[in-house]
Amino acid sequence: MKAEDLYIKLRETKDTLNVESIRAELARMKESLERLKQSYFKLNEIVEGIVMARKMLTELQEVDRNDRLSERLNRIVIEIKSLYNKKDPDQIVNDISYVHHELMELIKDIEYTSDNVRVNLKNKIEEINKLLKVYARILLQFLEEENVEVMTFTVNSSSIHELSLRKREAEEHLGNIKSITIDKIKKKGLDERALTLMIKLIEDSKIRVNKTNLEDVNRVSKLLVEKGIQLEISL
Repeated sequence: MKAEDLYIKLRETKDTLNVESIRAELARMKESLERLKQSYFKLNEIVEGIVMARKMLTELQEVDRNDRLSERLNRIVIEIKSLYNKKDPDQIVNDISYVHHELMELIKDIEYTSDNVRVNLKNKIEEINKLLKVYARILLQFLEEENVEVMTFTVNSSSIHELSLRKREAEEHLGNIKSITIDKIKKKGLDERALTLMIKLIEDSKIRVNKTNLEDVNRVSKLLVEKGIQLEISL
């Protein structure tokens, strides 16, 4: 082949290849590959996040069946499954990014809801503990019953399951102690109205006397004075 013919052939090849266009396409492909690589890591985070969200929801639903959060998680799972039917890399990248964002927001909401549930459970247990201490004082100080064991319950766990279990145990124990206290009070010739007055007296250090409760107040006062407890009456 003559040099002139070779030169012409090379020019034609260069024009056919359109080097700048190829470079642009290669750059686009490189960018797409990099985005796909990042999406791969995000996809792993999504899988781990779904597992974590399911575990958190399972525990949360023991005391708070939040269908709204469960429905959001189900939609995310459906979105992930739909990726298998998509061919466009850019669309896949965008969808993974969207799902990742939605999942992170869902996990935040689950954590927020779970924190509120924990606080509520702990507050309820503390309320029961406070009432148990009142009953313990009534039994020991007012009724002179030393053989009744009154327990309180810890709230230092961060597990919703453990706190829920502790709350049920506390409620059951409170019910038993209340029944025992009522039985002891009845043996003193009093009733549940007298128990209510005793609780009020311990909690507030005072009771309001009126025509409705005068008889009950007199009976409770008589019992307390007989136990050596001094009462102060004021107007």
